[in-house]
Amino acid sequence: MRLFYLQEGKYSVLGEILTKQGEDFVGILEDFKKADAQYIKSITGFTALFKRFSDKGQGSLPKHLFHKPDADDDLYQFIKGDLRLICFFNDSGNAVVLSHYEVKKGDKLPQKALNKARKLRKQYHIDQKAGKIKFFDEKDGKLIPRK
Repeated sequence: MRLFYLQEGKYSVLGEILTKQGEDFVGILEDFKKADAQYIKSITGFTALFKRFSDKGQGSLPKHLFHKPDADDDLYQFIKGDLRLICFFNDSGNAVVLSHYEVKKGDKLPQKALNKARKLRKQYHIDQKAGKIKFFDEKDGKLIPRK
């Protein structure tokens, strides 16, 4: 698994790097680019939440902006407007890995949305155990491995 640093500080916010037709891209950033215009403010708001989270951690975000969508699971969600950005903590607890966002349509996130994040989390743990997690930064518009 390849992860990109979206925000870094005391804590980090990471996005998965995917490949399509030979091109690498950060999945969540591509999702943001494809979002309807009505969600641009919420997406911009996520940037501020990421900064706050990276500087001060989970405790700096009120529950209405960051919490578990299901008390029996270790998934979390950043909340801005009608968007729910699902994530999970890494093994050491000093970073979150972003999965994807969902548009709020009811009181609870659908199981299908949670299962997508669970699948990514499971793959993260498999790759972590096997030493296959690679971290990347961006330089001149290109993804470069972190040393």
